[in-house]
Amino acid sequence: MLAILMCTYNGERFLKEQLDSLFCQSFDDFIIYVHDDGSKDKTLEILSSYINQYPQKIVLMDDPIKHRGAGSSFMWLLENVESQYYMFCDQDDVWLPSKIEHTFNKIKEVELSHPNLPILIHTDLKLVDGNLKEIYPSFWAFGNFQVDVSKRKQYLGFGNIVTGCTMIINKKAKDIAFPYDSKLLHDYWLALRVAKYGIVDNLKEQTILYRQHGNNEAGAGELYKKRQISFSLFFKEMVDEYERCKECAGYGVGMWLYYRFLYFIYRHFR
Repeated sequence: MLAILMCTYNGERFLKEQLDSLFCQSFDDFIIYVHDDGSKDKTLEILSSYINQYPQKIVLMDDPIKHRGAGSSFMWLLENVESQYYMFCDQDDVWLPSKIEHTFNKIKEVELSHPNLPILIHTDLKLVDGNLKEIYPSFWAFGNFQVDVSKRKQYLGFGNIVTGCTMIINKKAKDIAFPYDSKLLHDYWLALRVAKYGIVDNLKEQTILYRQHGNNEAGAGELYKKRQISFSLFFKEMVDEYERCKECAGYGVGMWLYYRFLYFIYRHFR
């Protein structure tokens, strides 16, 4: 019923904690499908030990292509795994015990009102350091994300508010996900596609200990990098942003400027 898609790459340091948190969930009707991107450390050895322990619950997928990168690896898994629902799992976080149960209940609730639409549900996170010490209690508050505004397709093109490791999507969301534009990470791509054709909604609950450390491929540190962007890159980002908004919401330059002004007001004055 539920497929958990996990991508690994040289993740020996934190992988056991992540896997243990999956097997401590209050909801256990799931199978974990793993794509390893060419690990050189003990990641595969750790995975093998858990597969021996939980042979019906973990599948290591065979992909002849290595080093796809995080976004493309997740999308490869999504394309090659059949299920009714999908969640996405990093290798270095800790899922809180009711994460799957609460997120699954939320998507089922939304499906009752919208039974034939693609649906994506995402949640808040707690920011922690490498030793799981709390840095900030809410990622949404840390980033000043206006999640109920930004989930609308008119605004989602201005920036991603959906963190992939909190997402659950239904099969109808998978059906509109391809072909994949690899210029965007999987979570933003899926959010834009679902916002265009279906429903992006959220669960106002921290469901993950979102670990921040030096080897993160993406994380809260990206917020600081964006604040240090050069003017030329800023201009390119504005062009890319307009193209995302045009594709997702279907409006031209005038409407883009109008909604961008409203988005600025929401972000900085509410």
